[in-house]
Amino acid sequence: MGVISINGNKTVPSSEILEKVIIRSGELFNKTKIVHSVQAIAAMGKFVSEKIEPVPIPNEETKRIDLVFNVKEK
Repeated sequence: MGVISINGNKTVPSSEILEKVIIRSGELFNKTKIVHSVQAIAAMGKFVSEKIEPVPIPNEETKRIDLVFNVKEK
């Protein structure tokens, strides 16, 4: 994994959301951890569950996969 970031949050700080993400930068791509991270973000109750979308983005410069969690606040 490369950089992990959040997109679409307006009132909830990214740092608060990233605390719920169990996959970390530097780890190998792990679909199970990504799914569990989506579930943990949904469990916060501050986002539309169906609108939490993890988007892997290949980063040619670092040769890693960056991960963006798109969210929509309720």
